[in-house]
Amino acid sequence: MSNIQTNLIAEFQIIGFSSPVFTLAELQSLFEQNGIWVINGQEYDSKHVRTIFANCSVGPGNRVGESVKRGHLPMFIKCPGKAVYSFYEKSASSDDRHTSVLVQQFKLLVTPQKAKMLSSDCIEKPIELTFLTSSHAEFFAKNMLNLSNETWAGGNVLAFAKYLSEKGFPLNLSDYLNQKLYRKNLFEFVRKNANSTLDCCISILAWGGMNREHALQAFACWSEWEPIAIKIRSGELTRSEAYNAFSELRKSKKLKGLGAAYFTKIIYFLSKSEYRGYIMDQWTARSSNLLLNTKLIELTKTTLKYGKLSYFVSDKNSAETYEKFCLFVEHLAQVYQTTPDLIEMSLFSQGYGMGKWRNYVIAQDSYLYS
Repeated sequence: MSNIQTNLIAEFQIIGFSSPVFTLAELQSLFEQNGIWVINGQEYDSKHVRTIFANCSVGPGNRVGESVKRGHLPMFIKCPGKAVYSFYEKSASSDDRHTSVLVQQFKLLVTPQKAKMLSSDCIEKPIELTFLTSSHAEFFAKNMLNLSNETWAGGNVLAFAKYLSEKGFPLNLSDYLNQKLYRKNLFEFVRKNANSTLDCCISILAWGGMNREHALQAFACWSEWEPIAIKIRSGELTRSEAYNAFSELRKSKKLKGLGAAYFTKIIYFLSKSEYRGYIMDQWTARSSNLLLNTKLIELTKTTLKYGKLSYFVSDKNSAETYEKFCLFVEHLAQVYQTTPDLIEMSLFSQGYGMGKWRNYVIAQDSYLYS
């Protein structure tokens, strides 16, 4: 075991950094000052730390830990995604190793200390993830999507903006694309500083297919939530802080038309990658609740025309619930060796009767809401 690994484990035990995954950016914010890392009383040059991570980490192959060739226990495992690591015990057999990693990851122990360090609300009651052997999890795993499955785009951005303009919201329509955007296109749009935060939010809600009358209500309150959107985009707010800020506006009746299903879309596309929040709408919420076999996320059930049931993400959900949901998405990504974005997309599945997972959820989850 390298010296830095030993000291990191010692620090984690002291400060309660108990999530099994972490980024170098998280560690840097905790331990680095002026190019020097101080971990458990030991000083390390910043360049040396990055070298250690590069030399003592490998990406898992088809099975977790399969490609580990060097070092002693534990190793740093570089997980799918951008610079995300976990600890892994190399001494176990291949099968035991695989099981051990899954169990370790699914404890999901997030202590108040870590929550405070990440500037998020304290998670007082960690959830137990016991679904790994369930038939629901097996069906989900078999029907996960990949990038080639995203054959749909959102609504036309210019048409959405034009509706708002015609209803009296002042916009320069030349700023908006006369096309439907895919996620990749929308992320690229947000990254360009030349595009204002207002332009980004309109493009995001157009992508999400937001009811235009609800959008008109939301942008009538733009002055209330513009500062939140700007801070998310600049990286000043964590996903929990952003969720809480929107939630407080909802509670004070200062934000109409923009519920959690849509303001988490704003968080998703505007947030920095290292603190990415994920979209918590009806379908990702119902999927998560079914996989967890519990109502982690509160939903409001309503009956539409012709007796069809629909569910809305309740305003009762706290920032703590949102953080648990996001952590759940990230841990699924690690277990299934994919990215959180593709997990979130798979939880959402495909609409219009095409998504096998969505149809499964509809057929299976009624007992949770009866």
